[in-house]
Amino acid sequence: MARLGKELLLGSSLLCLYIYLVISMTPMTTAPATVSLMIEIPETLHQSMQDYLSTHELWSQERVMQAALSLFLMQNGVNQPQVNKLYLNSLFGCAA
Repeated sequence: MARLGKELLLGSSLLCLYIYLVISMTPMTTAPATVSLMIEIPETLHQSMQDYLSTHELWSQERVMQAALSLFLMQNGVNQPQVNKLYLNSLFGCAA
C-alpha cells in the first residue's frame, strides 16, 4: 500500500514539499519501507496544483505527486510492475 504525507516549508521563491512515501515491499516481506523526500518546486507550479485540487475533490496532493512520479518513471524506461500498479491505482483512485 502506498501512503503519502506532507509538510510545506516556505522558501524564497520556491516551496519545499516534504513528502513521506510508504510503499509496499515485495510479497516476501510484510514491513513497508519508508522513504522521505524533500523537493523544491516553483511556487507557480504549487499554486496550479492547488487550483486543480480545489476543483477536483477526489484528488489529493499526495495522489497527484504519486501519479506524476510514477508516470515519469514509466515514460523514462522503468518497467517495474510495482510502479505500474502505483500509477494505475493513483490514476483511478484505488488503494495501492
